[in-house]
Amino acid sequence: RLPLDQVETVALPQSGRDEPRVGLVAGLADGGRRLTVAGTHLSFVPGPNVGQLRALQRHLDERGGPRLLLGDLNLWWPVVRLLSLPGWRPLVRGGTFRNRPPGSPAPLVQLDHVLAAGASAALEPRGRRIVSGPASDHKAVVVELEWR
Repeated sequence: RLPLDQVETVALPQSGRDEPRVGLVAGLADGGRRLTVAGTHLSFVPGPNVGQLRALQRHLDERGGPRLLLGDLNLWWPVVRLLSLPGWRPLVRGGTFRNRPPGSPAPLVQLDHVLAAGASAALEPRGRRIVSGPASDHKAVVVELEWR
């Protein structure tokens, strides 16, 4: 609903075994409030995906202020929590992969995340949920935020 500014594509470190990956980063402004949001789909290759996560978090940290990082990080929730740079926290927890019919006995893992930094006073989560849909093999992560 708000115009984007400072829009950029950030190239992420690449493993020789994977396709190039990027983060799409944009700033939002509303009056005196500023927010940086990034979306990405990290490598499925273990190890390089952690390097990509940290590289993108470092880039966002350079912008300062409240920051959100969204996307398929191809990393389980405990790994994201342990290996993210200091100050980054997950806003939602729950299984997102594989998107299966209700009642399926197959286990789910969380590969899709919403992470926040520099936002403890500015962004307050009001609602969090994982949503099934027909369009993907992943469930969607939905976080409703109050921007103060």
